[in-house]
Amino acid sequence: MDQISYIPKSTTLTTYTHSFMVGNIQDGRGGGGWVLRNERGVVILHSRRAFSGLFNKDEANFEILKWVVESMRSHRISNVIISGDLEAMFGAISRPDAWPSFLFYVGEIERELVGTSGIIFQKVSREENRGAMLIAQSVTRKGLTQSYVSRGHPNWFCNGARHHDPLYGIWSFRQFATALLCVVLGL
Repeated sequence: MDQISYIPKSTTLTTYTHSFMVGNIQDGRGGGGWVLRNERGVVILHSRRAFSGLFNKDEANFEILKWVVESMRSHRISNVIISGDLEAMFGAISRPDAWPSFLFYVGEIERELVGTSGIIFQKVSREENRGAMLIAQSVTRKGLTQSYVSRGHPNWFCNGARHHDPLYGIWSFRQFATALLCVVLGL
């Protein structure tokens, strides 16, 4: 089976990923989110997943990055820039000798990268990563623990659709109508 039909093979895509660990480490819950956009900034896919049994922020970042790579592989998406505010994890992948405490994590990520092509990791600020951050935070702050993958921007994030946001990129008529409906209904 080839790459998803609505994603051109020649396109370089960007996946913004974010991990969010709930404030209470003893609880061990966290959320992850990613947003896949094309070169024009249009959201193609987005996803959310809840995680449990996490011991610390590094483990949360590892589990979420591993999930993002698995997602790109399972959707047959290549030539993708995986970006996020995961500086330590990305640093360990690019320079494993400088991060000896992350060797296990790096080995696991490299194992997930087998069978993929053109994946690049890039550090970006939280502001550039806002869409994925809000999706990840929805797990712990809003209790939205249902994991999913969906086309386009998150429909549940109605309030954010009132203003042009990098998460949404260029609005389609449906996105504009959804935002307008949210304003009219006061959602």
